[in-house]
Amino acid sequence: MREDSFLRGVLVLTLAGLAARALGAVYRVFLYPLLGPEGIGLFQMAYPVYSTLLVLSTSGANVALSRMVSARLGAGKSAEVGVVFRAVLGVLAVVGVALGAALFAASPWLAGAVYREPRAAPALQAVAPAVLAVVMMSAYRGLFQGYQKMHPPAVSQIVEQVVRVGTMFLLAWLLLPAGVAPAAAGAAFGATTGGAAGLVYLAWCARARPGDDAAERGARRGGPPRGGDFLPVMREFLGQAVPVSMTGAMFTVFTLADVVVPARLQAAGFSPEAATAWYGRLTGGAMPLVNLPSLFSASLQLALVPAVARCLAAGDREGAADRAATGLRFTVTLTAAAAVGLAVLAEPICATLYGDPKVAVALRPLAGAALFLGLQQATAGILQGLGEVAVPLWHLGVAAVLKVVMTWYVAGQPSGVVGVAWATVAGFGLAGLLGIAAVARRLGRVASVSDLVLRPGAALAVMGLCLPALYRWGQGATGSPWGGIGLGVVAGACLYLVALLVVGGFRESDLEMLPARARFLEAWLRRSGLLRP
Repeated sequence: MREDSFLRGVLVLTLAGLAARALGAVYRVFLYPLLGPEGIGLFQMAYPVYSTLLVLSTSGANVALSRMVSARLGAGKSAEVGVVFRAVLGVLAVVGVALGAALFAASPWLAGAVYREPRAAPALQAVAPAVLAVVMMSAYRGLFQGYQKMHPPAVSQIVEQVVRVGTMFLLAWLLLPAGVAPAAAGAAFGATTGGAAGLVYLAWCARARPGDDAAERGARRGGPPRGGDFLPVMREFLGQAVPVSMTGAMFTVFTLADVVVPARLQAAGFSPEAATAWYGRLTGGAMPLVNLPSLFSASLQLALVPAVARCLAAGDREGAADRAATGLRFTVTLTAAAAVGLAVLAEPICATLYGDPKVAVALRPLAGAALFLGLQQATAGILQGLGEVAVPLWHLGVAAVLKVVMTWYVAGQPSGVVGVAWATVAGFGLAGLLGIAAVARRLGRVASVSDLVLRPGAALAVMGLCLPALYRWGQGATGSPWGGIGLGVVAGACLYLVALLVVGGFRESDLEMLPARARFLEAWLRRSGLLRP
């Protein structure tokens, strides 16, 4: 299995994430009528505790392991990879068993004391075994990402989701005659079967094959590490994994800060019903749309960690800076386009998707958060690759303080959710800018103002000015608002890409993202003179 190029790895992870999210959207649409509101309520009660356990136990594990593996490969110490992988896998297996058993045992108490719904206990117990599978998967994903082989982790996401959704519907349908509580538990058990399927797939991919190098085979086979190797490895692993996990957990502060919004809106003169409605438009309508572009930047973050770490371990700071510059350039190019598109087409998107054009009031200002969230994730990946795993945590901590303070103040003003949206933009903006400054201090100026602002800004201006007309054209051609949005977005994206080419927004190295079937396009682009070296 060959090593993926940096940009192709990002593309593979992004496409897999899109496919997994699409499958997730399908189950949400069709599971509701099967279980009904009561069954869905019991099903949903299983996930907050489960998700919290996974964030704390896995969000830093694959990042830390991928950096440890890639750093050893870059330093020519590939023989140590096996010791590192087996030590981390063993510890994560113990953690997974302990957390899963604790969740299973505590399920009746959580259902009765926290949810005040004893019928939720079977659903909570059904997801408990999934903790072990998902925690162990994070080790295998970290191993492959450390080798910069992104296809197995990407495919495992799809395998996991396909089996999960299939199990969910099958068991919910079979158990529904026994009542909504057993049916909800059967649907929740899909997390366990999906996690197990993903783990089996990754373990299968990790078997030695002809053509694999000896060091990689050593990482996948052999006995447990010796005691003298174990403690140093675990100190290094925990020193990197814990700050990354805490960084992931810090994002919840941005969500929790909005809890005060309904009460503050009422203090500003909104009725309780209006305050609740505006809170729903902000958090349930606008924010999910703004989070969509983070699928790309999250994939980029995962790919940046091993790419930068490997260059640094090999003494190639210029290569690390080049990876960082490419990551930042692509982050701005894609997330800024998403932000402009959401802002310009906010009203038709919200009216068509939600049947409520008032969501656009929150979406227009909030759209800018897509850009700054992307910058935060990209710079976090660079800094984590450099070994500065605690720095992104401090950046998010400072940004969270700003977000909390601003939200409390502006939510009590007549501006309402518009001010709260700007508070979110300011919070992520501060985190992103602090990240860029930190990268520049460690690697020098990795990207020019022209690459990050002027060239994409010119292309964005062209796209933004033309988008309303493109939407109207698409709507007229199809007779449907959905058609207007679909054709308008596609035409706007094509126009944006052409404008980027004209202003020199692409480099020759960016062609590595193109698949083999697009070689004719690569040849034309090289002859066009539109690509910079």
